[in-house]
Amino acid sequence: MPDIILKEEITGDLADKFASCFAPGVVEVENKTVDGESKKVAKVVNPRLDTVSREVLRHKEFEDKVQLTRIRDHFIFRVESTGILESEKIVFDSLQILSSKCTMLLKALDIKLKEKEETETSQNNENAMELDT
Repeated sequence: MPDIILKEEITGDLADKFASCFAPGVVEVENKTVDGESKKVAKVVNPRLDTVSREVLRHKEFEDKVQLTRIRDHFIFRVESTGILESEKIVFDSLQILSSKCTMLLKALDIKLKEKEETETSQNNENAMELDT
């Protein structure tokens, strides 16, 4: 998922220019009143709609004011059902199966780790006995 980080506030006519660099709905320009004075301020409202065109980076005035990144561990997926089972039930059952498989994997890894430790211990004991003789 795209992530748009404003390093500093973008105001005035620059706010409109900034908003025009993104797909509709990504950035909105709000009127903010400070000390009785109204000013335009750019605000990121829905970064998911961004097409990652990086158009904003072509403008020198925004170079130090914005950072474009990605949230790499954010996933969106859809589960569809034919009606026999509800989508929520399919997801819940799938997560239970995944959880049980992870538990089995952890148990198998524990067994392998114990076997390895036992092998290393017996080898160390044999080496110690050879040194004694």
